Parts: sequence; structure tokens; C-alpha cells
Amino acid sequence: MARVNDLEWRDEIYAAADKWRDKCFYEDGSLFSDEKLWTLENIQALHNYTKNFEASKDKEYLEKLEEHLKNAPQQVIALDAQIHWFLYLFPLGKTIPTATANIRAQTKRENINKILSWANITLPQNIPDHLLTDELLGIGSSGAEFNKQRYKAHEYFLRLLIAFKGISSNQKKRFATIDDPQTAWDFAEWLDNLSGPRNTMMRNALLFFLYPDYFERMISSKDKTNIVKHFRIFLPDTTIGPSSSLLETDKALYEIRQKLEFAYPDIGIDFYLEPIQNKNGDWFDAEIAHAKFKNAGQLSPSGGGGHSAAHSESGKATDSDALRLEELEAKALSSQTEGDKRLVTHYVRERAPQLRKAKLNAVIKQHGHLKCECCGTFADTYKPEIRRSVFEVHHRRPLSEGMTTNGVADLALLCANCHSALHAATPLPTVDQFRSMLKNGD
Repeated sequence: MARVNDLEWRDEIYAAADKWRDKCFYEDGSLFSDEKLWTLENIQALHNYTKNFEASKDKEYLEKLEEHLKNAPQQVIALDAQIHWFLYLFPLGKTIPTATANIRAQTKRENINKILSWANITLPQNIPDHLLTDELLGIGSSGAEFNKQRYKAHEYFLRLLIAFKGISSNQKKRFATIDDPQTAWDFAEWLDNLSGPRNTMMRNALLFFLYPDYFERMISSKDKTNIVKHFRIFLPDTTIGPSSSLLETDKALYEIRQKLEFAYPDIGIDFYLEPIQNKNGDWFDAEIAHAKFKNAGQLSPSGGGGHSAAHSESGKATDSDALRLEELEAKALSSQTEGDKRLVTHYVRERAPQLRKAKLNAVIKQHGHLKCECCGTFADTYKPEIRRSVFEVHHRRPLSEGMTTNGVADLALLCANCHSALHAATPLPTVDQFRSMLKNGD
């Protein structure tokens, strides 16, 4: 699924995006209070105040925005602060090994608070920490164009909100079915048919946060097109070219992802990490990946491993395909290196990222600090801001046993060492069994 990435704070961002989607986009609520803020009336008023807003060389973005909002009601200004919260949700707010920060998290917080100050509003002390901390670290690179086009993204976002708030409740309810690919495609089609100028960066960010299982964590449509071109071997019956729509490219990318996940079942697929992209930014040999896909189809009892995308490939792998795979991999060895980092992730954490946050908070509420349930470590040698990354949330009942509904009580908090050691044991012990093994020195 497209949620997969190696960012330590990703769960907090997904949880914040889910809260925004449910409280503000589908409903008329507020991120930071119980008031009705994201209403059609407030959004239309904000659009009227800012529709001619355009940053100029002699005016800073916020300076000019303040001029447009100087006579706006308090609720309208409060809404615009939250509009900017969403605009800042995608762009990286912290430099990571593979990308530089687009706009620092501290700058994002300062800008949001500055907008609120125009209406003499201060945020309540009891808002969840992640709404103005972790989530402002961003989820992907937006490139240099983001800061240049903030006013365009702002205007486009308001127009689509006005259109969405105006549709029927039944249509909203249908679009809120986030686990159905056809609903995701239908919403994207509705979005792409809106009148007026389109901002593709904002469009791509919105679709990812609404339907993260079907749209990629990419704000760049150019990146999407280039990936489809590179892996076109997975789409023998599909033609994607310059005249293709944004949605056609998204659908092609989704099919490629399904087949790559089938070819590499033990690796979370991230198009910006190995085995899809190396540290130099080059995509992996598509022929090797495709040969792995066909070979996996041959080994699977169903010929498709449960992936509908696998069945769309005509024919099964043959002995010559397996030989071709060996030849391709042998050829690739001459130019590949060992020791580079690759992502191995638990799909469950990606499916329900809010559970990790809930478990961490529950442990802190119970003990006053994070604590491993097996060895008892507090990890107090680490600074508070990185201590959470030392702990893993472990599912007491392995999801390999089948689909289940989990709550906080179904999870255990383990330090990274105990979590790795527990999963290395054969057969897999329960948390209680592993704790006894530690006490007995087994």
C-alpha cells in the first residue's frame, strides 16, 4: 500500500490526517476545538476575502495574506489557520537522508500561530501534541515549487472545498468509503472535473491523504509519469503517454504497485527506497522486478497470490522465465552494492497507524512513562523527543492468522531489542512466554 515509508513520525501524520478528514472535510468541525468551523459559509467567506490574493515580489506571502484578512471575522481567520495546517501537512518539515526540508516544522508552527494572532486567537493547551508537532514534520518532498505556489494551492483548495461541501449527503457518504478503489477513482474523477485552474500538487496531496491505499505519496505528477514509464513492462495492455489524464496515470501506478508487492512480498514497497530506487535516485531494473513477479505467480498455488493485479498478466511463468530471472540478477550483480538500507515494515501498522499512538499514550497514562513489557526498560538514556522511536507496538495475535479487529488491549509495547528477539524465536512465543524466557535466562 502507498502508506509505506521509512519516516519515524509517519503514524502520527496519518492519525492527524484521519482526524482532519473525519472532523473537517466530511463534517464541519474543527481540528483544535469542538466548534463548527469548516462550514460552507465560512469557506465561501474566506474565498471571497482571498480570491484575488497573489504573492508578489515586493510582498511576503503572509504579509499580503494579512492585508486580505484584516477585516475578516474571527472564525474566518481561524479557518484559514487550519487551511494552512493542511497545506503544510505534506511538505517535509525536516531534512532526512534522502531529501531536504521544504519548509521547516518550526516555520510551519510560527506561520499558523501568526495567522491566528490576527484574530487574537491562542490555541488551547489541551490539543493533541501531534497536531502541531509531529505532523508538521511532513510526509514527502514537495520540491521548491511548493513555497512559490502556496497562494495557488490556497485558492484551489478553497474552490474544491466549496464544491465538496455543496454536494449531497449521500454522495459525501459514498466518497467517505475509503477502503474501496472504485470510490477512490470516482472521487478523483469528480475532483479533476472541477471548473477553474487546477493545482496538481494540492490535488495529489489531497488524494493521498483521503485514499492512501490507492494514491501514491507523491506530490509531483512528473514523478508519477516517470515511474509508470520506467515500469511499463508491468502494463502490457496499457498505454500511458503525454496525453494521458492524471487519473489514468494514478490507476497505472496502482497496478504497478500491486504487482511489485506480489513480486516482493516481504518488503514494503516505497518508490523512493530500495529495492525500487537506489541511493543515487535511479530506479531498479524493471525487467528483474517483472521476472520476479512472473516467477512468484508460478510458485503461488493460485497463480496469483490473491492479488487481482497478478491475474491481469497474460500467462504464467515458465522454466525459461526462471532462467531469465537468474540471468538478469547475475548481470545486475556486477553493478549492485551490498549493505544499503532497505525498508521492511509491518503492514498492520500501516493499516491502522492510530493504534500505535493510542498504545503509547495508554502506557504513559498508566506508568507515567514508556516501558517495555518484557525487559522493563524505560529507555531513559535517550532524549524525550526520540524515546518513542525506541519502542515497537507488537500485536499479541499475529495478523498472519487472519483479519482481526484490534484495540489497545490487543497490543504490547516492547523495546526494539525484545521485539526483534521475540520474532527471532521459533515457534513465535507470546509476550508472556517471552517474558518468562527472559527471567529464566532461556
